[in-house]
Amino acid sequence: MKKVILVRHGNCHEATGQLDDEGRAQIEILVEILRAHLNGRSVRMLSSTAARAVQSAEIIARRLAVEFERNESLKYGLDDDLQKVWDLIKDDGHEVAVLVAHKETAEFFPEFLRRKYLPDLPSFDGRGRVQTGMAVVIDPEASTVDLL
Repeated sequence: MKKVILVRHGNCHEATGQLDDEGRAQIEILVEILRAHLNGRSVRMLSSTAARAVQSAEIIARRLAVEFERNESLKYGLDDDLQKVWDLIKDDGHEVAVLVAHKETAEFFPEFLRRKYLPDLPSFDGRGRVQTGMAVVIDPEASTVDLL
């Protein structure tokens, strides 16, 4: 079973939705932390279509030399959208899925997976805990959910 890393986009300008300097710095720092979790594994990266998520994904992709796909289902964190994302990544042949998304997806996806597919995962209440530029790592083999 693959590892799933949910990245909440970096801090952004409220008026434009574009990453600000702090947001770019947050993602640059996070990339270095993510390297240890990727450790030469094959990666598939998906990003929400919102500008702040795409800009975050561009930084990650450039620094890790991976490509990413834009996906509208990462935008809202609703169960139907989370199901679509899971259907895309669950059997795609990659060892790690990196999902660059928003607060709701980062907070709700771990519980969605635990409820529907991975009952051995510990409960994860991410509400209010997943700040911009942070990530949630779901490791089904180790039955862990960690906040980075």
